[in-house]
Amino acid sequence: TLSIQPTGEVKINGATVLAADVRASNGVIHVIDRVLLPSATPATPTQQAMTLIELAIQRGVPQFNHGNPAACAAIYEVAATSLLSLHRDNLSDSDIQQLDQALDEIKSGLSASDQAWALRDALDHVYASLSETR
Repeated sequence: TLSIQPTGEVKINGATVLAADVRASNGVIHVIDRVLLPSATPATPTQQAMTLIELAIQRGVPQFNHGNPAACAAIYEVAATSLLSLHRDNLSDSDIQQLDQALDEIKSGLSASDQAWALRDALDHVYASLSETR
């Protein structure tokens, strides 16, 4: 949305029009004294939750692939715990159950690799579910 103030100097969103109605090959332009950028729209809670999962996977996969599944599992555990505490209202009952189950499962003495996979499966489930509601 642009706000035009035609008082004295013409201003568009606070920028002064320096030259108006300049012909160009693809139309007409108006030269202003600064760059106008659209305002950033804040991410929705669903987008925030999906970004949390994406970041966890981006950080966890290299750890796993470089022989450190415990670090990967720790990253995924933080993401799963954060989803439950910060984004619970945006999760389905199935999502919550998947995350709770994975967090319980990793306490049962699984290897670090199996912990990482259990958590990753839950994160993938939640991500797919959030993608459907987007």
